[in-house]
Amino acid sequence: MKKRKTLFLAAIVFVLCGCKKSSEFKLKNYEDGLLYTAGQLVADGTGIDRVEIDWVAGNVEIERNASNCIVAFEEESEESIEARMHTRIEERVLKIKYCLSGYKGKIDKDLKKLQVEIPRDKEVKIRSISADVCLGLLEAKQLFVETQSGNIEAEQLVCDLAELKTEEGAMHIGGVKAKELLAQSNAGAMHFGLPDSLKTRLENECGEIALYLHGNGCARFLFESEQGKFISERPYQKIQEGIYEFLYGGEFSPTQTQYIQVRTGTGNFRVQ
Repeated sequence: MKKRKTLFLAAIVFVLCGCKKSSEFKLKNYEDGLLYTAGQLVADGTGIDRVEIDWVAGNVEIERNASNCIVAFEEESEESIEARMHTRIEERVLKIKYCLSGYKGKIDKDLKKLQVEIPRDKEVKIRSISADVCLGLLEAKQLFVETQSGNIEAEQLVCDLAELKTEEGAMHIGGVKAKELLAQSNAGAMHFGLPDSLKTRLENECGEIALYLHGNGCARFLFESEQGKFISERPYQKIQEGIYEFLYGGEFSPTQTQYIQVRTGTGNFRVQ
């Protein structure tokens, strides 16, 4: 399998100098940077359809807001106003940036902990370099998360379309309920509770993919790999080479059957 090329590398606009927690940092200019406002934000969600977050290091935590309000803030710190998060609402899109456009100076990545509360049924797009992305009980119309080395974690995702990508980070996803789920990694391990999705595809070049069965039902996996192995801790039926079916948890109906495509390069596929 050829190494997956990520669109993230072509679109990324950040440069981080050094790996110390407080290091020299330079952010390239982003479009209309002078129109952004520094500091926390509270906005009426009725005027916003999509939330876009561009982050570098630290953490990004997303939670569902039970009201129709969007709240975004960082933990309190002594960072300069230029080094703080910057936001702008444009044509029903909320854009959240790591700091001031073109900023050059020191930033303590341990203090860059972004927290965002989003009402249900919004489109959410998150791009990160090394920041971990943690998604709580999120309900979104569409979800797109892409990281370079940051991990992607979620308790329970509910959305029409979920697309998760990382180059070197790990994925730990408790559960997904979606019409379509695509998850891709180049090296990090991927751990998923069995997705409740009409269409699911999981891909990993070098790392392992692990799926955890829960509840009652039937799952059929279509597994492709160059060098990885299929490993199961559950009883299963081998339909044919690369196709495995699991009946678990007791009674089920055919409509509960999950069809999941899994592809690895050198990593194993494990069912637990």
